[in-house]
Amino acid sequence: MKDVGAGADVRFFLGEPHQGSQLEDEIWLGCPDGYADRKEKVIAIIRWAVEGGYDYLWKLDDDVYLRPERLLTLDAGDYCGATVGENTAISGAIYGLSLASMKKLLCANAGEKPDYEDLWVGRRLAEAKVTPTEMGGPDKVNGRFRMTESKRYRALVPQDPPLPTNDVIASWEHPPERMVEIHQRFHS
Repeated sequence: MKDVGAGADVRFFLGEPHQGSQLEDEIWLGCPDGYADRKEKVIAIIRWAVEGGYDYLWKLDDDVYLRPERLLTLDAGDYCGATVGENTAISGAIYGLSLASMKKLLCANAGEKPDYEDLWVGRRLAEAKVTPTEMGGPDKVNGRFRMTESKRYRALVPQDPPLPTNDVIASWEHPPERMVEIHQRFHS
């Protein structure tokens, strides 16, 4: 995240229960932090971003390796991400939302349960006539967002992560040690 520079703010959002002392780049939310509570947490993140005056929000999972200088030059539109699966949903691993899209989501019916956060975001924005900008992904095998550690997609076509020699923006399903290995290629 040190490579982000002045182009964007980086925050880590933590739901309850909170432990220890809050770090400078952490935002403590008043919602649960469990896997089943992702939608509630994303709504809290969006609310925080809108109230904080942000024009755009990129949401990333903690197993995503990202090259911020590539992401920040992307013409992302109101809703951007990589389609995964046959249902044409944008992956919850990484997606971007404009201020207009964030406001539409805050006005949407959040009461549906159970629901995956990425599917909820996609359905609500489709209902609001927001068309996603596709950045490529596992189902568009050599897109700019790749599922490099997945045996399912790796079996189709080798999926390289971001490298100094390609234009891949991000890849996911990485353990921390793999992210360090990828990152070292940019700083050796």
